[in-house]
Amino acid sequence: MANFFKPVKSQTDRYFDLEITDLDGKCRGVGHSSGRTWFVSGAMPGDNIRAEKIELSKGIGFASVQKFNICSPERITENLCEFSDLCGGCSCQFIPVERQIDAKFRGLQQVFRKNVGIELPPPDRIVTGAEVGYRRACRLSAYYNRSTKRTEIGFRKANSNQIIEISECRVLLQDLSAIIVPMRDIVNSLESRAFVGHIELLMTDNGVFVLIRHTRKISDGDNDILKKWSAEKNITVYIQDESNSLICLSDKKIKPFYEVNGIRYEFTPDAFIQINGTVNNEMIDTVLEYMAPKNNESFLDLFSGMGNFTLQLARKAGSVTGVEVVDSMVKTGVSNASLNGIENASFVQCDLSHEFKKEKFAGESYDGVLLDPGREGAACVALYITKAKPKRVVYVSCNPITATRDFKVLIDAGYIFKRWSIFNMFTHTEHVETVVLLSRDKA
Repeated sequence: MANFFKPVKSQTDRYFDLEITDLDGKCRGVGHSSGRTWFVSGAMPGDNIRAEKIELSKGIGFASVQKFNICSPERITENLCEFSDLCGGCSCQFIPVERQIDAKFRGLQQVFRKNVGIELPPPDRIVTGAEVGYRRACRLSAYYNRSTKRTEIGFRKANSNQIIEISECRVLLQDLSAIIVPMRDIVNSLESRAFVGHIELLMTDNGVFVLIRHTRKISDGDNDILKKWSAEKNITVYIQDESNSLICLSDKKIKPFYEVNGIRYEFTPDAFIQINGTVNNEMIDTVLEYMAPKNNESFLDLFSGMGNFTLQLARKAGSVTGVEVVDSMVKTGVSNASLNGIENASFVQCDLSHEFKKEKFAGESYDGVLLDPGREGAACVALYITKAKPKRVVYVSCNPITATRDFKVLIDAGYIFKRWSIFNMFTHTEHVETVVLLSRDKA
């Protein structure tokens, strides 16, 4: 068999100079070189960089910054988080917030133009919260280092499993950021520190909560250490052990809660909540405005969670049915409806990622359908809506790619794009939330 010589490219082929002229919808720098469009994380318009090739595809390439030849005059270089170059969380801190929002807006316009074939009108509102101190919940990773006999606790490095041990987090609420170091110290005083899976921090209207995921049954001695620490710091500590049971170690065995528009949401510390409380409240108000519920109308809230929107709609509607796959969230929704004296809201457990037309709720008639799916979108739900034909559909999305896929199905079935708003829920990241109103009414 003949052996064909394949020349090996020199190291210098990996590097090239690139001027950054734009930002894409993920807040990556965009430049053009040799007929190819390049996307570079960590770069922004006005930067001239020495780029290192990472990946090539047809007509496009991805690169990293090897060094800055010239930095953009807009680049933020002061008062950045000391971990910003390592932590994989806030990838856009060096970009002014107004630039971040503009990039996300233009990215949404491009995705809608390409996937749905419509030109987005200006949004009703662009809501953004504080630049720092906005997160009321976070998950910290944990890794037991057998060499040092120590559990490392922090956030994961970008594109890596390596844990960056942080001493503070500027986007967390201050009371949460302040407990990171003492919490790491107390965890490393535990005999069972090697079996800590991860740690969740939460701040609500009734204080700070810490949930420690543990892969073994925790010892009595470690229980006592955590109970004492809980009392000293006035923090409610929960353990979730190998049985997956939630055990409150604090003397005051309380559940976290928060209130929105006079409705109280109680939940367990392992439940999903929107991490930006201020922006979430604005999003609730927008959903209510778009859905415009009347007291003689019925609504369906799909991917309802513990009732973030369900209970708010129920206060103004005739009836609301929330549908959620996680059984514990369904039970929390039922409990909160009772807690708030809301009798016209019901909750159903169902996996909406599969066909559900035989479910009882799917056979009912609704004036409006609200959906707030995860990043995978709502393909089955979109098909259901085309057959159920509610007058109004409000779609809350954290992923424009899957959302526009679903919008295409609905628009092809006769729905009309009416209004939309942008919610910058996660400042300094590429992520963005949208709320869109679709209607069958052509007026």
